Amino acid sequence: MNASVFFKLFPPPEFMQMDHAGLEISDDAIRCITFKNQTGDRKIENFLSVDLPKNLLIGGDTINPDGLRAELSKFKEKAGLTYVKVSIPEEKAYLFQTDVPATDFSSIHQNIESKLEENIPLMAKDAIFYFDLLPSVIPGGSLRASVSVVPRTYIEMILSLLHSVGLKPLAFEVVPRSLAHVLVPAHNDKTIMVVHIMDQKIGVYVVSAGTVNFASTVNREAVNSRDASRTPVEDTIAKEVIRIYEYWISRPDTTTIQEVVLVGRGAQIYESAIRDAVASFSLKVTTPDIWQNICNVERCLPPISKEDSLAYAVVAGLALS
Repeated sequence: MNASVFFKLFPPPEFMQMDHAGLEISDDAIRCITFKNQTGDRKIENFLSVDLPKNLLIGGDTINPDGLRAELSKFKEKAGLTYVKVSIPEEKAYLFQTDVPATDFSSIHQNIESKLEENIPLMAKDAIFYFDLLPSVIPGGSLRASVSVVPRTYIEMILSLLHSVGLKPLAFEVVPRSLAHVLVPAHNDKTIMVVHIMDQKIGVYVVSAGTVNFASTVNREAVNSRDASRTPVEDTIAKEVIRIYEYWISRPDTTTIQEVVLVGRGAQIYESAIRDAVASFSLKVTTPDIWQNICNVERCLPPISKEDSLAYAVVAGLALS
């Protein structure tokens, strides 16, 4: 069950009628993509990626507001954007799981809201959250919810920035969840580890049945010791994958991670080295075809190479959902 209505800024009927682009404003770049439906097929209508100067954003924090606003304004005009669904970097979100009664949507929402201050360092009035319900039923007839929470002040800051350049945001979504839309087909119950490679950082997320169960982010330079057979970045990725895999299998009643999926700019470069690094766990390591759950590539070949497409995974998920 998808219950992300709390990040939508318009009533659902109006929201569903609006064509929109997926928009990612990361530390490294601004990206967007727009889809259109044509004769029953979904096709790419528009896409753009522009690198940002360094030190405009760090971990989602705006270091140079005027500089970022100027870059976003230029990007908006070049891409011809109006309505957008916008990514929230995982560093700005808190993720936790909690058991909730199997009742109606409103009661579940109230139950989670009452538990926010037990799980995150924010008061409920200062938080905006959404949740997904995991497909499994907990003993006693309860359900388990995966909850994402973002400080209200951060959403207000992003809204102000977007409005200042004429963009109209329809909704926000945390990066790992946008990737889950693209990488896990609807009604698929498999569990994967997603490694999201960015210029300055690496995100590692566990996604089960399309729901984000775990998220971690490390700096690409966070290497305590180096394996001479691997580059520092490969070593960082390998260590984080192993750390999270070992943590995951140590937990009771968890599903088995079936695959490690690498996305992000330059992901293909690291595929072989990471496969070798985790060989002892018998984990499959791949760079995916991000279009496989979006469009029929036999009838509509996307105008983006596979190598470049891996950097568009976040915005594809935003535009798709």
